[in-house]
Amino acid sequence: MIKNIKLQKLHSKGFSHILIVVAIVVGVGVAGAYSLVASHADSSRKNQRLAQKILEQANNGHIDFVSATGNAKFDQADAQYGSTPRDNLRSAADGRQSNTTRNCDGRGGYAGSLTDTYIDGRILLFIYRLSKEKNIAVTSIVGQCHDSSTSTHYKGNAVDLACRDAKGNDVMSRSILKAANDIGKKVGVKHNGENCKNAGHYHFSIHGE
Repeated sequence: MIKNIKLQKLHSKGFSHILIVVAIVVGVGVAGAYSLVASHADSSRKNQRLAQKILEQANNGHIDFVSATGNAKFDQADAQYGSTPRDNLRSAADGRQSNTTRNCDGRGGYAGSLTDTYIDGRILLFIYRLSKEKNIAVTSIVGQCHDSSTSTHYKGNAVDLACRDAKGNDVMSRSILKAANDIGKKVGVKHNGENCKNAGHYHFSIHGE
C-alpha cells in the first residue's frame, strides 16, 4: 500500500513524512495521514508564535535571562553553542530545534544525549502566560548542564526559573511561585521540588519530572 503513495509529491517534509508512513502502516489511510500532518504543522506554527511572543516579553522587560553558573567562561561557551535560553527561544521562533550545551567539563552535571530538540509547546505556553502576570528570570530551557544526560531539559520539557538576578537581587517571590503553580496546573507543567535552597532555581517541567 505504501508503494502507491508518492511521498515526493507531498509538500510536507521530514517529520511529516514519518507521520504519513506511520499513519498508513497503522491503517489510518491517506486522509488520516494528511490530517496528522496538518495537525503537526498547526502545532509547530503555534509554538513559533509563542516563542516570538516570549521574546517580545523579554524585550519589554518582563523576562530576564540569567546565567545558570555565574561563570563568564561557561556563559561564553553557551553563547558559542547557541544554547542560552534566549538562543533556544530564537530557534523556536524560527521553527527550528533548540541547541543543548555540548560540553559540561568543569561545570558538574552532564551534557545532553541529544544535541538539539524542539521545546514542548506546554513549556512555551507556561513561560509566556507567567511572564504576562509576573516579571520572571530564566536560567535554562534546553541548554546548560544538568544532573542527567536524559534530563527533561534536553527533551525540551523543562524550564528553570532563577532565584537571583545577575546582581544578586532576589527575583523569586511567593506570589511568582503561586502564579507559576496555578498556571502550571492549567497547561500541564509542574514544579518538581528543586528550589532556591537546594538547587538555586525552581525547576518546572512536563508532569513535574
